[in-house]
Amino acid sequence: MIKRSRWLLLHIPENLPERYEVRLSELLEANQPLNTVYVMKTALKQFAEKVREYVSRIIASARNWLNTSILEGMNNKIIKIQFR
Repeated sequence: MIKRSRWLLLHIPENLPERYEVRLSELLEANQPLNTVYVMKTALKQFAEKVREYVSRIIASARNWLNTSILEGMNNKIIKIQFR
């Protein structure tokens, strides 16, 4: 049953034709581990979409290693120089 159902599992559920929805639900009900993986796949896709929004910020924070502790230290040095 699983062997010929690869297309159903790889297809986007929202774009799945109605005639295949019943077949997909029967397949997932018959095989619990497959159902678990299918649910995890959809959750991973949702997570990837959310991360995609922040990719530029994540890359910028990796490239620019300055964090608040380093900036505070630089600000303290600037203040000390100003009050000399």
